[in-house]
Amino acid sequence: MRDPYLVLFVVEPAEDEHADALHHIAHAAAQLHAWEGPEPRSFDATPAESDERTVGIALRIPERPAEADRNAIAALVEACATTGRELGVGLEVQLAEQRLGEIREGRADDPVLDALRDRLGLDME
Repeated sequence: MRDPYLVLFVVEPAEDEHADALHHIAHAAAQLHAWEGPEPRSFDATPAESDERTVGIALRIPERPAEADRNAIAALVEACATTGRELGVGLEVQLAEQRLGEIREGRADDPVLDALRDRLGLDME
């Protein structure tokens, strides 16, 4: 079975500033941490059959992320939450293509926090 992805993407109509900010976060996370697993990547897509742009960050999560990677994943989620608050947008959070919930005004809702703690062992509040 393939490792699942943790995905965070902008819920509101995405704009260039959202894409730029999330790209910067993914790039910084890749540069500032020596990931044992895959590095996070940003995405910016507009499906051919739609004019809705989707921007976000995806990270493939090994079944048992190393402790250093867990800390970096938590920092990545927190950076996205802060940026979402600063830009005035919400972020949907998915793991293994399952919607966990949203981050609004810089705060992840309880189902997101519970899943990140229980499924990934992240220390988040």
